[in-house]
Amino acid sequence: MNSSNVVINDSYAENLVNKLKNICKNSNVEINLLSVQEAIIFAKECHKGQFRKSGEPFYSHPLAVAELVADYSLDEISIISAILHDTLEDSSITFSKIAFRFGEDVAEIVDSVTKISSRSNYKLKLKEEQILEKLYNINNNSAILVKLCDRLHNLQTIDSLSHSKKQKKALETIRTYVPLAKYLGIKDIEEKLSRLSFIILEEYKLRTINEMYL
Repeated sequence: MNSSNVVINDSYAENLVNKLKNICKNSNVEINLLSVQEAIIFAKECHKGQFRKSGEPFYSHPLAVAELVADYSLDEISIISAILHDTLEDSSITFSKIAFRFGEDVAEIVDSVTKISSRSNYKLKLKEEQILEKLYNINNNSAILVKLCDRLHNLQTIDSLSHSKKQKKALETIRTYVPLAKYLGIKDIEEKLSRLSFIILEEYKLRTINEMYL
Protein backbone atom coordinates (compact mmCIF):
# COMPACT_ATOMS: atom_id res chain seq x y z
CA MET A 1 0.00 0.00 0.00
CA ASN A 2 1.40 3.36 -1.01
CA SER A 3 0.06 5.80 1.58
CA SER A 4 2.90 8.31 1.93
CA ASN A 5 2.02 11.99 1.59
CA VAL A 6 -1.69 11.30 1.27
CA VAL A 7 -3.55 14.52 2.12
CA ILE A 8 -7.01 14.36 3.64
CA ASN A 9 -8.97 17.51 2.82
CA ASP A 10 -12.45 16.79 4.19
CA SER A 11 -14.67 14.14 5.75
CA TYR A 12 -15.86 12.73 2.42
CA ALA A 13 -12.31 12.06 1.24
CA GLU A 14 -11.28 10.92 4.71
CA ASN A 15 -14.04 8.31 4.85
CA LEU A 16 -13.01 6.81 1.53
CA VAL A 17 -9.26 6.84 2.16
CA ASN A 18 -9.63 5.40 5.67
CA LYS A 19 -11.83 2.62 4.34
CA LEU A 20 -9.24 1.75 1.69
CA LYS A 21 -6.47 1.85 4.29
CA ASN A 22 -8.38 -0.64 6.43
CA ILE A 23 -9.00 -2.88 3.44
CA CYS A 24 -5.29 -2.92 2.61
CA LYS A 25 -4.40 -3.56 6.23
CA ASN A 26 -6.69 -6.57 6.49
CA SER A 27 -5.98 -8.12 3.09
CA ASN A 28 -3.20 -8.76 0.62
CA VAL A 29 -4.52 -6.15 -1.79
CA GLU A 30 -2.34 -3.20 -2.79
CA ILE A 31 -4.15 0.07 -3.50
CA ASN A 32 -2.13 3.14 -4.43
CA LEU A 33 -3.66 5.78 -2.19
CA LEU A 34 -1.76 8.54 -3.97
CA SER A 35 -3.60 7.66 -7.18
CA VAL A 36 -6.88 7.62 -5.25
CA GLN A 37 -6.08 11.02 -3.77
CA GLU A 38 -5.26 12.40 -7.21
CA ALA A 39 -8.62 11.14 -8.48
CA ILE A 40 -10.40 12.75 -5.51
CA ILE A 41 -8.76 16.12 -6.18
CA PHE A 42 -9.58 15.79 -9.89
CA ALA A 43 -13.23 14.97 -9.18
CA LYS A 44 -13.57 17.83 -6.70
CA GLU A 45 -12.25 20.26 -9.31
CA CYS A 46 -14.55 18.88 -12.02
CA HIS A 47 -17.61 19.18 -9.75
CA LYS A 48 -16.64 22.51 -8.20
CA GLY A 49 -19.74 24.61 -7.52
CA GLN A 50 -22.09 21.66 -8.07
CA PHE A 51 -24.41 20.49 -5.29
CA ARG A 52 -26.82 17.65 -4.69
CA LYS A 53 -30.49 18.26 -3.92
CA SER A 54 -29.61 17.70 -0.26
CA GLY A 55 -27.24 20.67 -0.35
CA GLU A 56 -24.12 18.52 -0.05
CA PRO A 57 -21.26 19.14 -2.49
CA PHE A 58 -21.82 16.95 -5.54
CA TYR A 59 -18.41 15.29 -5.32
CA SER A 60 -19.53 13.63 -2.08
CA HIS A 61 -21.67 11.32 -4.22
CA PRO A 62 -18.92 9.77 -6.40
CA LEU A 63 -16.73 9.35 -3.33
CA ALA A 64 -19.55 7.48 -1.60
CA VAL A 65 -20.04 5.38 -4.73
CA ALA A 66 -16.34 4.49 -4.64
CA GLU A 67 -16.78 3.33 -1.04
CA LEU A 68 -19.61 1.04 -2.16
CA VAL A 69 -17.58 -0.29 -5.08
CA ALA A 70 -14.80 -1.19 -2.64
CA ASP A 71 -17.28 -3.45 -0.80
CA TYR A 72 -17.57 -5.62 -3.92
CA SER A 73 -14.31 -5.11 -5.79
CA LEU A 74 -10.82 -4.24 -4.57
CA ASP A 75 -9.72 -3.39 -8.09
CA GLU A 76 -7.95 -0.02 -7.99
CA ILE A 77 -9.09 0.88 -11.51
CA SER A 78 -12.74 0.28 -10.61
CA ILE A 79 -12.44 2.39 -7.44
CA ILE A 80 -10.80 5.30 -9.28
CA SER A 81 -13.39 5.00 -12.06
CA ALA A 82 -16.14 5.28 -9.45
CA ILE A 83 -14.60 8.50 -8.12
CA LEU A 84 -14.58 9.91 -11.66
CA HIS A 85 -17.78 8.34 -12.96
CA ASP A 86 -19.75 11.60 -13.32
CA THR A 87 -16.96 13.78 -14.69
CA LEU A 88 -17.69 13.21 -18.40
CA GLU A 89 -21.42 13.74 -17.97
CA ASP A 90 -21.39 16.71 -15.59
CA SER A 91 -18.31 18.71 -16.56
CA SER A 92 -16.28 19.80 -19.59
CA ILE A 93 -13.62 17.14 -18.98
CA THR A 94 -12.88 14.97 -22.02
CA PHE A 95 -12.22 11.26 -22.45
CA SER A 96 -8.67 11.98 -23.60
CA LYS A 97 -7.87 14.03 -20.48
CA ILE A 98 -9.08 11.24 -18.19
CA ALA A 99 -7.09 8.70 -20.22
CA PHE A 100 -3.96 10.86 -20.00
CA ARG A 101 -4.26 11.37 -16.23
CA PHE A 102 -5.56 7.96 -15.13
CA GLY A 103 -5.13 5.55 -18.04
CA GLU A 104 -7.25 4.15 -20.87
CA ASP A 105 -8.92 1.51 -18.66
CA VAL A 106 -10.30 4.12 -16.27
CA ALA A 107 -11.42 6.36 -19.15
CA GLU A 108 -13.21 3.43 -20.82
CA ILE A 109 -15.13 2.59 -17.65
CA VAL A 110 -16.11 6.22 -17.05
CA ASP A 111 -17.21 6.50 -20.68
CA SER A 112 -19.28 3.32 -20.39
CA VAL A 113 -20.98 4.53 -17.22
CA THR A 114 -21.77 7.81 -18.98
CA LYS A 115 -23.34 5.93 -21.89
CA ILE A 116 -25.55 4.00 -19.47
CA SER A 117 -26.62 7.25 -17.81
CA SER A 118 -27.41 8.94 -21.11
CA ARG A 119 -30.10 6.37 -21.81
CA SER A 120 -32.05 7.19 -18.66
CA ASN A 121 -34.41 9.60 -20.41
CA TYR A 122 -36.10 6.84 -22.34
CA LYS A 123 -35.42 3.62 -20.46
CA LEU A 124 -38.95 3.25 -19.13
CA LYS A 125 -40.38 3.52 -22.67
CA LEU A 126 -38.56 0.36 -23.70
CA LYS A 127 -39.43 -3.23 -22.91
CA GLU A 128 -37.38 -4.76 -20.13
CA GLU A 129 -35.65 -7.10 -22.58
CA GLN A 130 -34.56 -4.17 -24.74
CA ILE A 131 -33.28 -2.22 -21.75
CA LEU A 132 -31.21 -5.12 -20.46
CA GLU A 133 -29.84 -5.90 -23.92
CA LYS A 134 -28.60 -2.34 -24.31
CA LEU A 135 -26.99 -2.36 -20.86
CA TYR A 136 -25.44 -5.82 -21.28
CA ASN A 137 -23.92 -4.62 -24.55
CA ILE A 138 -21.74 -2.29 -22.52
CA ASN A 139 -19.70 -5.48 -22.03
CA ASN A 140 -17.77 -4.07 -19.09
CA ASN A 141 -18.54 -5.57 -15.70
CA SER A 142 -16.57 -2.87 -13.88
CA ALA A 143 -18.69 -0.17 -15.50
CA ILE A 144 -21.88 -2.02 -14.60
CA LEU A 145 -20.70 -2.42 -10.99
CA VAL A 146 -20.00 1.32 -10.75
CA LYS A 147 -23.44 2.07 -12.18
CA LEU A 148 -25.11 -0.33 -9.74
CA CYS A 149 -23.35 1.33 -6.81
CA ASP A 150 -24.27 4.72 -8.24
CA ARG A 151 -27.93 3.73 -8.25
CA LEU A 152 -27.66 2.18 -4.77
CA HIS A 153 -26.25 5.38 -3.30
CA ASN A 154 -28.89 7.46 -5.10
CA LEU A 155 -31.61 5.33 -3.52
CA GLN A 156 -29.96 5.55 -0.10
CA THR A 157 -29.99 9.36 -0.34
CA ILE A 158 -33.25 9.88 -2.24
CA ASP A 159 -35.18 11.83 0.41
CA SER A 160 -34.53 15.21 -1.22
CA LEU A 161 -36.35 14.25 -4.43
CA SER A 162 -40.05 14.74 -5.13
CA HIS A 163 -42.40 11.79 -4.61
CA SER A 164 -42.95 11.38 -8.35
CA LYS A 165 -39.21 11.28 -9.04
CA LYS A 166 -38.74 8.77 -6.23
CA GLN A 167 -41.40 6.54 -7.78
CA LYS A 168 -39.82 6.81 -11.23
CA LYS A 169 -36.37 5.88 -9.92
CA ALA A 170 -37.78 2.98 -7.90
CA LEU A 171 -39.59 1.55 -10.93
CA GLU A 172 -36.54 2.04 -13.12
CA THR A 173 -34.40 0.28 -10.52
CA ILE A 174 -36.68 -2.76 -10.35
CA ARG A 175 -36.92 -3.02 -14.13
CA THR A 176 -33.26 -2.48 -14.97
CA TYR A 177 -30.76 -2.43 -12.12
CA VAL A 178 -32.09 -5.34 -10.08
CA PRO A 179 -31.82 -7.67 -13.11
CA LEU A 180 -28.34 -6.28 -13.79
CA ALA A 181 -27.22 -7.08 -10.25
CA LYS A 182 -28.64 -10.57 -10.65
CA TYR A 183 -26.81 -10.92 -13.97
CA LEU A 184 -23.50 -10.08 -12.28
CA GLY A 185 -24.29 -12.41 -9.40
CA ILE A 186 -24.08 -9.69 -6.75
CA LYS A 187 -26.93 -10.84 -4.55
CA ASP A 188 -26.26 -8.24 -1.86
CA ILE A 189 -26.74 -5.33 -4.26
CA GLU A 190 -29.73 -7.06 -5.85
CA GLU A 191 -31.43 -7.39 -2.46
CA LYS A 192 -30.59 -3.85 -1.33
CA LEU A 193 -31.89 -2.31 -4.56
CA SER A 194 -35.08 -4.38 -4.38
CA ARG A 195 -35.72 -3.55 -0.72
CA LEU A 196 -35.15 0.19 -1.13
CA SER A 197 -37.27 0.34 -4.28
CA PHE A 198 -40.21 -1.45 -2.71
CA ILE A 199 -40.02 0.78 0.38
CA ILE A 200 -40.21 3.85 -1.89
CA LEU A 201 -43.12 2.42 -3.90
CA GLU A 202 -45.01 1.45 -0.74
CA GLU A 203 -44.58 4.95 0.65
CA TYR A 204 -45.81 6.41 -2.64
CA LYS A 205 -48.82 4.09 -2.60
CA LEU A 206 -49.75 5.04 0.97
CA ARG A 207 -49.28 8.74 0.23
CA THR A 208 -51.55 8.47 -2.83
CA ILE A 209 -54.25 6.70 -0.81
CA ASN A 210 -54.06 9.32 1.94
CA GLU A 211 -54.38 12.15 -0.58
CA MET A 212 -57.46 10.50 -2.06
CA TYR A 213 -59.33 10.16 1.24
CA LEU A 214 -58.07 13.02 3.38
